[in-house]
Amino acid sequence: MIATGLIFLLGFCVALIAALIAAPLVVRRAKRLARREFDATLPATAREIRASLDQVRAEAALEVRRREVAAMEMRERAALERADAGRIARENALLRSQERLSGEAIRMRDEAFADLARRHEERGAEIAELQSLVAQADRAIEQLTLEVAALSQGRVVEIVELGDEDGETARESLGDADEGRSRAPKALPVPVALRAPEAEPAAEPRRAPDSDEAPAPEAADPIAAALGYRAGDEPLSLAQDDASLRESVSDMAARMLALASREGPASERIREILASAPQTPEADGAGGRSLADRARDHAGAQAGERQPERLPQ
Repeated sequence: MIATGLIFLLGFCVALIAALIAAPLVVRRAKRLARREFDATLPATAREIRASLDQVRAEAALEVRRREVAAMEMRERAALERADAGRIARENALLRSQERLSGEAIRMRDEAFADLARRHEERGAEIAELQSLVAQADRAIEQLTLEVAALSQGRVVEIVELGDEDGETARESLGDADEGRSRAPKALPVPVALRAPEAEPAAEPRRAPDSDEAPAPEAADPIAAALGYRAGDEPLSLAQDDASLRESVSDMAARMLALASREGPASERIREILASAPQTPEADGAGGRSLADRARDHAGAQAGERQPERLPQ
């Protein structure tokens, strides 16, 4: 046990002596290496000092240039950003102006649409009112047409009856005149005192005479023409009076038939009858003409009078 301890103590002492012997060698080697490294990092001569200064200047110039390039890049980026900011500001101003103009245009269009809607409603009300007025006018026209047709038919009957009564009156007057001629040595002229009322068609307009044409003389009284009496003339014969009376009554009836063929509910039937009636030869003379021929002539004359009045329309 003691021997083992002594052996270990001996080994420790030997190792300590070996370390003390090797330590100066190691320290000198470390100093030499440190000196060499120090000499390598620090300039030892003037040339090395100038070289180190040049290296420091070059590194400083390189760093300054690197900083300048970075600053220029930053300035360029700032300028681009300012330009973008100005462009964006102009675009924003333009968009704001366009938005304002669009708002004004929309407001004006809304006002125009409201005005158009109001005018459309007014026009609709006016159209409805006009349609009601047109409907009332149509009803009034239909009623007036029916009344005119009824009056025309009634007037035809009245005129025919009046013509019969005038014929009888004329025959009685002619008989009295013949008796007076047989009794008196000379017949005196009889003044025309009786005139039959002339029935003018209500729907037939009067045509104004042209400036070149002379005014037509007034139609002779049918009863006076039938009697044949005029101021200062001698009385006609009984045969001539009869013929004149028949001519006047036939002409009056033809005029009424022509008027009824143009107006009234039975106008179509009357036109068919007049068209189907045979035509009297011209050799028979005016006294031998039929009532249908006279009515056709009067209808053609009335149609010719109405045609120029429609042309200006």
